[in-house]
Amino acid sequence: MSGSERNRQAFLPRMIVVLGALALGTAAAVLFHSSLGPRAISNIDWSRVVLVFFSVFWLGWGAVTALLGVFWRQPPDIGASLDGIPMPTFKTAILVPIYNENAPEVFNRIRIMRDDLMAAGCLTQFDFHVLSDTRCETLVAEERQCHIKLAQDPGIPVYYRNRVSNEGRKAGNIKEFVTRCGGAYETMLVLDADSLMTAQCMMRMVKAMAQERDLGLLQTVPIVIGASSVFARIVAFATGLYGRTFARGLTVLQGTCGPFWGHNAIIRTRAFAQSCGLPVLKGEGPLSGHILSHDTVEAALLARRGWQVRCDAELEGSYEEMPANLLGFAARDRRWCQGNLQHARLLFANGLTLWSRVNITLGITAYLASGLWCLFLILSLVSLGTTSVYERTLRLYLSVNDLDLWFLLGMIVALLFLPKILIAVANVSGYRRGAVSGLAVMLGYFFEVLAAIALAPILMMFQCRGILEILIGRDSGWSTAHRGEGTLTLWESVRATSWMPGFALLALAFGYSISIETLCWSLPVALPVLLAPLIVWVTSKPISTRGASILGLVLHPNQRLGDELRQLGFRDHAIS
Repeated sequence: MSGSERNRQAFLPRMIVVLGALALGTAAAVLFHSSLGPRAISNIDWSRVVLVFFSVFWLGWGAVTALLGVFWRQPPDIGASLDGIPMPTFKTAILVPIYNENAPEVFNRIRIMRDDLMAAGCLTQFDFHVLSDTRCETLVAEERQCHIKLAQDPGIPVYYRNRVSNEGRKAGNIKEFVTRCGGAYETMLVLDADSLMTAQCMMRMVKAMAQERDLGLLQTVPIVIGASSVFARIVAFATGLYGRTFARGLTVLQGTCGPFWGHNAIIRTRAFAQSCGLPVLKGEGPLSGHILSHDTVEAALLARRGWQVRCDAELEGSYEEMPANLLGFAARDRRWCQGNLQHARLLFANGLTLWSRVNITLGITAYLASGLWCLFLILSLVSLGTTSVYERTLRLYLSVNDLDLWFLLGMIVALLFLPKILIAVANVSGYRRGAVSGLAVMLGYFFEVLAAIALAPILMMFQCRGILEILIGRDSGWSTAHRGEGTLTLWESVRATSWMPGFALLALAFGYSISIETLCWSLPVALPVLLAPLIVWVTSKPISTRGASILGLVLHPNQRLGDELRQLGFRDHAIS
């Protein structure tokens, strides 16, 4: 299918999402304005109306996109016919950029993928390249030793190099490879240190690139595996249940201006070399220098040159791991926040397609949304605290009986949970392929919802702090990724989140000083923040397969395949 035809097909879904989100945001703002009553509205309240519009617009955009994934049916893509064609003869480089990683685990994953490719008969079409940016001499020596042990086995070549200068971080690492070796490869499959892919998945990606000559980048939907803690298992269940359906809606929406998430994607090397030279942003501070979230920008630059950038939501066999606790997740999220906010300086770059600019804006909004919600909550307390006792009592009394306000709350709850439950119901049949009952899936859905309610305010606080740090000029740095075992002590949790209970107590005390009703309205957000040290500590604990099943946090059959592949490889042929 040509790029122009894909974009024509995307026009109607785009209009549905844009107009739907605008309608929902406008309706929410009107309802909230109406709930303020006939009195004169202060500047603070007008600010709250605007914040409600933007916040509900953002929720509506995500909800309508998810519903597209449930209900929109696209015509069959080229992927449906890939299994029957032979592998192309050109070579693909499988790139594994690493920085201060656990070398034995990295090379074990490479060996698993290498063995799977050789078992599938792909002896000459792939080369592995481990691109190290590690600076610690001890870790470099360990990487070299692991490489020697793996490279001495006959079969698909595995190359290793440690870069002299790690300028540009991961983007600079890939750039150096393309400059040095890119001409030898038609395509390159970019992975992360924790990525794992089946041979069938990689082969289908290469075949898709061979069949569509204007396809510049094909992104898969990585599903979380290797989840050993409560927190990681909750996220793994959520990605298994919701991820593919939401990505399907995203694919319908984006046409040829799809996403690039920086890993588990295949790229046409020539297209990348022609299109993806990244600028160094002028100035000083965290919003200048090398672009951190380079993937979104690279996708936009490919689309600018006329290459198709797509996500294949149906392609199974693409996996990743994740931080085992909330602190590791928040540290990674902090880097992404800084990188996405950098994109504001690129939003009006010459030649970008309209939808690429939309994607960039959405990436920025994803982090500003937490700040908007937090600001709305603060202004709501301030608004009540600055009115007279009589007016405050009257407003609280009217709010209890205000249909507009209750309808607004119902709208927000529906946007948060209705798409999720529709996706859960629609995907129950997929779990039954792995002998998992629909009752277990729905039990997991309700537990995941409860966990999301508890974790969301804590994540909001981390993101708000990240935004404030960026505004005052604090850089996130380039720290080692948080992977593997991540059980925290209670003291570690308290030390990392001790600032949160203070904010929660301040908000609760201020709410109580206004009225008992205001205190009660504050509890759903303030209570999880107050208990943040305990929640972070408990969710970092390991969980057994049986314990996860009791909670309904069951794995999708695709995830079980990935976990079995990972466990078998790590157990039987470990590199150490």
